[in-house]
Amino acid sequence: MIEVDTTTALLLYMGLFLFLYLGAWAISHLKNRNKETLPPLYLLTTCEYCHFQYLGKNGTQISRCPQCSSLNKKP
Repeated sequence: MIEVDTTTALLLYMGLFLFLYLGAWAISHLKNRNKETLPPLYLLTTCEYCHFQYLGKNGTQISRCPQCSSLNKKP
C-alpha cells in the first residue's frame, strides 16, 4: 500500500479539484463564445450639420443633436 501524508493528500485533492473546475469553465467558455450578443442600446451618431458625434438610441430613426439641436436621420 502507498503511504501518503495528509498534506500531500490535501494538495492532490485541491489540485484535482482546481483542474476539473478550470476544465469545466474552459469547456463552457468555448461553447458560449460564438453565441450572438444583444444589440447595443446606443450607436455612435454624427450630426449632418455640425459634425458632432454623440450616442443616439438604437431604436429611433431620427435623433436630435445635443450640440446644435438639429434633427438627424440615421442611415
